[in-house]
Amino acid sequence: MDSPTNPQNLSNPNTSQTIVVKAGGSSSVHWENLAEDLSPIIQTGANVVVVHGGGRDLSDALLKSGIKPKFVDGLRVTTQEVLDLAIMVLAGKLNKALVIAMSKHGISSLGICGSDAGLIKVVPETAFGNLGFVGRISKIDSSLLYTAWQHNIVPIVAPVANDFAGQMYNLNADTVAGEIAESISANHLIFVTDVDGVLDESGNTVPVVTRKLADQLKGNGVITEGMIPKIDSALRRLDKVDKVHIINGSKRGAIHRQLSKGDAGTTFIRE
Repeated sequence: MDSPTNPQNLSNPNTSQTIVVKAGGSSSVHWENLAEDLSPIIQTGANVVVVHGGGRDLSDALLKSGIKPKFVDGLRVTTQEVLDLAIMVLAGKLNKALVIAMSKHGISSLGICGSDAGLIKVVPETAFGNLGFVGRISKIDSSLLYTAWQHNIVPIVAPVANDFAGQMYNLNADTVAGEIAESISANHLIFVTDVDGVLDESGNTVPVVTRKLADQLKGNGVITEGMIPKIDSALRRLDKVDKVHIINGSKRGAIHRQLSKGDAGTTFIRE
């Protein structure tokens, strides 16, 4: 990916922490809880950006339209019909639903997608065969994020963006959140999911994971296949992000608890 750009030479308006939150679709994560949880954090002056998914809602919309969802290695095969619905569901319905949830809790937010102000530029994703209009991020321009923060506005980012010729693409929301977090050297990248984090052999949440411990857990078979990609992705971000967290978004106050006490999920740290 090209180096992130900030052509307006803007800086963070606050000296407090920068936090990127990745929230799942409305079916898997309670967005009212998310907004309620973020409100006091934002009031402290933290710079927050939220990236949301919506895979389940998109699949439901496809089925209602008579289109069977297809996936390759976890990535959605995106035909033109699927892309059209993805833009409507992700950048339209769900994005604005999250903006409204934020507003109800006193948070001024701006619903955008990767195309707005050139935030994200993509190229076709070709590593997994023909996926149709699935994009791979090639460039992040974080200027819009800094501009929003200067006006005390929280950007809410939907995972669709265009290439350099203007063609729209569907994106993986986890990847979008990670790339944005890296581009702004975030203090925290928080994946709000429907699981409690990394679990040990007794089913208890592992509070802190380093690369060494992750290798041990994988080697002992404690970490299952479904969690391995999330852990590997989290560890990769630690080169430019201070801490990465996985928390359960169905629990009220989980983000605040994780940031203040570290007892609401798993935190990934450098060695």
